[in-house]
Amino acid sequence: MIVALLAGCAGSADDTWTVHIVDYDATEYYGIAMANGRLGILPGKEPFSVKEVIQNHVFAYDHSVGVNAVVKAPVPFQVSMCVDGIMDWKVSDWSQTIDLRRAEHRTCFIADEKVKVDYRIIAFRDNPDCLLMEINAKALKPCAIVFSNRSDSCLDGMRMAVRCIGRDEATLRAGETLKYTLLACIQTSSQEKTPEEVINGLDVADAIKRHRKAWEELWKGDIVIEGDPKAQEVVRMALFNLYSSCREGSGLSIPPMGLSARGYNGHIFWDAEMWMYPVLLLLNPGIADSMLQYRLDRLEGAWARAREFGYEGLMFPWESDIDGNESTPTWALTGPLEHHISADVAIAAWNRYLVTKDTKRLRECWPVLRGVAEFLMSRVTENPDGSYSILDVVGADEYAEHVNDNAYTNGSAKVALRAAVEAAGVLGENAPSRWADIADGLRILEKDGVTMDYEGYDGRLTKQADPNLLAYPLGLVIDPKRIRNDLEYYSSRIDMKDGPAMTWGIFAVQYARLGDTEKAYEYFRRSYESNLRPPFGALAETPVSGNPYFVTGAGALLQAVIYGFGGIAIGPEGIHRHGIPMPKKWRELTITTAKEIIVVNGSY
Repeated sequence: MIVALLAGCAGSADDTWTVHIVDYDATEYYGIAMANGRLGILPGKEPFSVKEVIQNHVFAYDHSVGVNAVVKAPVPFQVSMCVDGIMDWKVSDWSQTIDLRRAEHRTCFIADEKVKVDYRIIAFRDNPDCLLMEINAKALKPCAIVFSNRSDSCLDGMRMAVRCIGRDEATLRAGETLKYTLLACIQTSSQEKTPEEVINGLDVADAIKRHRKAWEELWKGDIVIEGDPKAQEVVRMALFNLYSSCREGSGLSIPPMGLSARGYNGHIFWDAEMWMYPVLLLLNPGIADSMLQYRLDRLEGAWARAREFGYEGLMFPWESDIDGNESTPTWALTGPLEHHISADVAIAAWNRYLVTKDTKRLRECWPVLRGVAEFLMSRVTENPDGSYSILDVVGADEYAEHVNDNAYTNGSAKVALRAAVEAAGVLGENAPSRWADIADGLRILEKDGVTMDYEGYDGRLTKQADPNLLAYPLGLVIDPKRIRNDLEYYSSRIDMKDGPAMTWGIFAVQYARLGDTEKAYEYFRRSYESNLRPPFGALAETPVSGNPYFVTGAGALLQAVIYGFGGIAIGPEGIHRHGIPMPKKWRELTITTAKEIIVVNGSY
């Protein structure tokens, strides 16, 4: 078995790119959004139905939660079809297909045994304000067909135009067809061209061609698993949703549910930097850089928030809205107390430098690295023995509130401070000696060979991996015995019912690096199996929730493949690889990247 890491075009013509379903009567249906990084449109099961449209980072104040929340964009396509004067026709021979390579959603059905309908929905990648519904109706018997469409009204600050191309009614003989095409443009009022100008100047055939070409470019970053069709399907769907949720050059980031739903009010969390970003940094660095730019453009809010709490430097919000302000609902303590988010942002910025060695971009990121170090310097408390503590926090384990010396909070602070010292050396900037002193002196508590979640931790239920993150991705716990102790100890203490999916991807990475491939594969499967929702395999946040698509979880399972079975690691020298055996079912693993940044060391 080998692991191949290539630069260039990904994949070949095969059937791993489509998901096809045929059960119209199934009781459970969780759709997959077609999205282009700016707009997401969620098709439904019923003919022509669209459940909702999400516009990335368009917010309005929501009185029900007391914070800014992403708005529900107007639905431009609400199509009705009348067949021989009948609107309520019987559906038969129904099927839906998602073409992941081309980012197209197709639905086929027969209405009253008279008309065969085939329509597709596209969110144009190359025209990110535009959506398409293209309908082809073929008469199986002589009949009269009439199409009509209505659209939602727009909220203040939003604009929309819908253009109908072709006929909307015809009397057909058997075998004749009627094509009905709807083109929509949804945008904010701040954009230069009106939506009417955009869609009137758009040629549909050309737009589809450019859309497909844009997705060809995206899929230059791909993962191919031979020998395990289910794993391939899950991984490809995860990548599709990750790519759909953001776009290069946009200066936007990715909320936990991507553009599939308005979950978590569309805010940006640590999910972006620690779960999604590491995948994109290798497979699609353009999107990763957009996510980093999102933080760079919002330093003013982080600066103001630090002063609000009496700290120095940059204190990033736990839930960030369009302006980079704290938008956590007031009832949640995560807003005022989950402080590791600032370190997470700094770590993401430093990892970009480690991968690319781009000193120009590091210079642009220096205010983040310096500002986070200054925040952490003002946030710690020095103990009588000369060590340092961070008191009164909520950690990654959000079940524990007002705790001291949380493992992940202190661990991420160590890494961020050391990154600031290293970055200063590269750039010729001043790094106060106290940064390194604090990094070395921050307490990581241990008992009986196990990393403690926080001071006084007594073995109670935890929400998700927290101390385990110190081995990967932080790289602070390196002793194999200690890593295994932490994995075995917390595996029975993490909430199996309501805990989020990310934990098990992290376990998979660490067991793979320990050489326990089958244990790693077990946890890789656990990272998605209980969370997949019918009929397409949308990924939910927990085994009991119904809120897909959870892009944060997608990031975790993809990290299991790349940084676990793929053996890739990021260190001071950049990207390097370890020879890690693959699961027995896998014949070959191929990871492709859009840019030649992965170096293969050794022969496998």
